[in-house]
Amino acid sequence: MKEFFAQQKQIINHYLSEFLAAKSADLNRVHPMGGESGFKIQDFAGKGKMLRGGLVALAYFLTAAEGTSAESTATEKTAPSSEFLVPPRSVSAVGGVMELFQSAFLIHDDIMDRDERRRGDKSVYAQYVSLAQEKQFSEAYHTGESMGICVGDIAFFLAFEILSEVSRATGNMRISEICSRELSYVGVAQMLDVYWGQTKAPITEKEVFDLYRYKTGRYTFSLPLLCGGHLAGAGQEQLDDLERIGELLGIVFQLKDDELGLFGEEAQLGKPIGSDISEGKKTLFHVALMERADSQEKQRLDTLFGKPDLSAEEVEYVRSLVDRHGIREWVLDVCRRYSAEARELIDGMEQVSEAYRQILIDLLDYSLNRVS
Repeated sequence: MKEFFAQQKQIINHYLSEFLAAKSADLNRVHPMGGESGFKIQDFAGKGKMLRGGLVALAYFLTAAEGTSAESTATEKTAPSSEFLVPPRSVSAVGGVMELFQSAFLIHDDIMDRDERRRGDKSVYAQYVSLAQEKQFSEAYHTGESMGICVGDIAFFLAFEILSEVSRATGNMRISEICSRELSYVGVAQMLDVYWGQTKAPITEKEVFDLYRYKTGRYTFSLPLLCGGHLAGAGQEQLDDLERIGELLGIVFQLKDDELGLFGEEAQLGKPIGSDISEGKKTLFHVALMERADSQEKQRLDTLFGKPDLSAEEVEYVRSLVDRHGIREWVLDVCRRYSAEARELIDGMEQVSEAYRQILIDLLDYSLNRVS
């Protein structure tokens, strides 16, 4: 599995470096700041795992008709020696689209969450805050946030430019439609995440799972799997399976993210442990905790969730309650149930490549057992 995604990352990186270099030169005609934004996006995207982009290729090879051969493209020269085929350029291009979407969302997320670090460096908006401070602007922080929003927007617009090129080249108009739909779902779910982070009103387990489904699951897994399936000419039954598998994978992935956010290692995660508590995030852990805690515990928890300057002792108090009320094990059981459903669907898919089926199974196991 790791070898496959490492190969796809290299291929997608090559595609994006060529595309963004050309677009940076074009944006530079407006102003050098425009050209710089293109290179910032390239640098930002390149530091990610590019899981979403790799999933496009995985679904393509999983469902492509037997004997499908990869196109001979410039990307083939950049691929490491591997048992895996090099995907057609259209597949790598859509993989690049997924990574531009991800970059745009993360750039905007960092502004909403006020995260000044991302992927071992200053977040994009924080870089602009520093620039504004150097220039002694009167509203340096607001300036940095505003410029970060613009860079995220540029990444979205460039992604849809690639999609229009792919649509013309392949005659497949469905992918742009699917991307527009799924990204609009993410926007609504993100609004809920922000709103629920501020309100003290309780939310239900169903609302949490809907949030996970539309903010993470479908966009991270269902969307790229559907795109790859459409590019391969998969049938409707296969597409339906990919969509549901993606939702299940995404929920498992997000639940594991929540667990690691409470019990993981900060050095491995790249963000402070307990940040979901300080931001008042309505995770499944939060909902279960507020349902099971006694009145005295709830009273204290109300003072901790949404508290920006949370201490290590306060994080440990929340962790101890999670363990005391059996919530961590309960969440793990939920993950196992979703994982089992996804495995059953993967095993039941017909007329698919066995080698790439195994990669999808390995990804499911990784999502359930990962430590970072």
